[in-house]
Parts: sequence; structure tokens; C-alpha cells
Amino acid sequence: MSKHYEKVEFRRQDAIELKVEDAIELKVEDAIELEVEYAIEVKNVRKSYNDVLGRNKTEILSGINLIIKKGGIYGLLGPSGCGKTTLLKLLTGRLQPDSGSIKCFGNTVGSEECGIPGDKVGYMPQETALFGEFTIKETMIYFGHIFNMTSSEVQLRTQFLLDLLQLSNESALIKHLRQT
Repeated sequence: MSKHYEKVEFRRQDAIELKVEDAIELKVEDAIELEVEYAIEVKNVRKSYNDVLGRNKTEILSGINLIIKKGGIYGLLGPSGCGKTTLLKLLTGRLQPDSGSIKCFGNTVGSEECGIPGDKVGYMPQETALFGEFTIKETMIYFGHIFNMTSSEVQLRTQFLLDLLQLSNESALIKHLRQT
């Protein structure tokens, strides 16, 4: 029987070496350096939404921690309304967390170095009409980043197109636009 070992260093005065048979569960906030490269690192992420009137906030994600190893496959399961779609929107850069951090391949999601949104991560929600779930602005930002435009280029081009096409409500969902 072969043994599986991982070296883990913690944020404590004395680094320790941990030897584990099979698997190990780690607290993300304690780990500094792991010998394994992670595809996704989610650390203490929180996300809330305002109600329709903008008065009350509902916390959807509260202190989420998640690590997915490079090359790994991960299933995200849970009941309706538990935050799966919100987490996926955060991972793909469509939303920003209220607090915490999200990294993909070592770079913060949404940063120019990360390339997400872009060609590093594929995302297909359960709805077949993917772009109907995007707002006008999200659609423009998403495609701008896919085409390797800088954030400032995307912002300028988005404003130009909103003005040109007379789209006054950039937060309207594509599926709610009327065809004329």
C-alpha cells in the first residue's frame, strides 16, 4: 500500500510538515503555500443582494471557502436558492464578492492577469439561453474580455455602444429587451 504525502506550511511562527494518508482537509485561510497548484481558490467569500426596493440585504453566500486542484473536476450541488449560481457568477467574473477573495490559476478573478472572463474557464448555466441571463453591460464586458480588451478599453467601448444604441438601462437583462 503506497502512502500519499503533502507538505503544508501554516501561518504560524514555526512551519510544520504534515504527513497524511489518503486525504487532508485544510482551512483555506490558514494555508500560505501548498506544493499543489490550484485552479480555483475561494477564501471567505461573502455576497449579498438588495431586495427589490433596495432596503434590505439578503446574504446569499456567507464565508465560503473552496479549493479545486488544477485538473480536478468539481460538482456543485444544492437546493434551489442556496447560492450555486451566485458562486458561479463570482467565479466567472460576472459578479464581485462583497468580501473575501477568488483566484483562478493564482490570479484574482477579474484582474487583467487572470484572463477571466476569457478563454481559461468555460461556463454554461442550466438555462440554454445563456446571454438572456446577462445584463446589457455584463454582455459587453464579457465579450470585451474574451477579445482581450483591457478594462479601460471595455469601459470606453461599452459606453460608446450604450450611447450609439440608445440603451439607457445598462442593467436590464437581455431576455427582457423588446424586439422592434
